[in-house]
Amino acid sequence: MLVIAVADRDERAISDTVGRTDGILGALPHTVGRFQNYDILTETLEQRLFLPDIAVLTLDASMDGIDAAAKINELAPDCGILFLAEDPSHMTDVYAVRHDSFMLKETMDRYFRTALLRAADKVREKRERAGQESVFIKIHTKMVRFRTDEIVSLERMGRSTVVHTQDGEFVTVEHPLDLVSRISGSRFLRCHQSYWVNTAHILEGDAKELVTDDGKRIPVSRSYRVALKKLGSGFFHSGLT
Repeated sequence: MLVIAVADRDERAISDTVGRTDGILGALPHTVGRFQNYDILTETLEQRLFLPDIAVLTLDASMDGIDAAAKINELAPDCGILFLAEDPSHMTDVYAVRHDSFMLKETMDRYFRTALLRAADKVREKRERAGQESVFIKIHTKMVRFRTDEIVSLERMGRSTVVHTQDGEFVTVEHPLDLVSRISGSRFLRCHQSYWVNTAHILEGDAKELVTDDGKRIPVSRSYRVALKKLGSGFFHSGLT
């Protein structure tokens, strides 16, 4: 699943960008988080509640879009960034951060489709490379190598962690936070005090649980549900309460 963040202070502009995005990506599995507040976007990144593959950020007279991009560069370095500028003068600082493209909003009809599809292709290529990467995890007394893309979810049980993979389950004494910090090329969403899930393996979700492609149903706890409610259309389509 392709995870996209759209940030703009104007709710109508967000709806327009999301509509364009849905139309361009079509049947390609994707989900979009809507943000009218850049601080909320960075907070959810810091808490690993939302890790976008692509961020579409608006540039205006403030530096908020650039500051948000700098945070994304730091917290989600693989995330592609597309800037939409209100005015040409707002694009002077784009080179202060890593980004994929920038354009004026008034030129979206001409350039947005190509920019978005190019960014999506880069995500696909990165995931293909990630499939060839691996991480060593301590299983009993041995260090076992796992492909990063085969890890579906991590479940904390007491003082142990169950590593759910496409090939079975393995138990380690390592904490999920330590594992996630070492796993490159995979994006893990914390949705419960005891669960972290690789967003690439999410099939569907609602206010109470996520379903992964190995058939596992992973609960969403109330404490994380409240934070996730800010994401609008994000992963959860049935209404968070």
